[in-house]
Amino acid sequence: MNSLLEVNLEKVASVIRSVPDKDLDIELEMPWGKGTIGQIIAYPYWNMSYHEGQINYIASILGVL
Repeated sequence: MNSLLEVNLEKVASVIRSVPDKDLDIELEMPWGKGTIGQIIAYPYWNMSYHEGQINYIASILGVL
């Protein structure tokens, strides 16, 4: 049986893959301001990278890396 994470990951990946390249520059008004569709669908990647950087920074302070 697939975990909830795996099921939802497949759903979001499918939606991201379905966005045509020509639509990536379309601007949308979001609660926090304007953003392009490209920026919005790249947010999960940015978020993971940001938090990975935080974890690595803390690890370096603790001498783990």
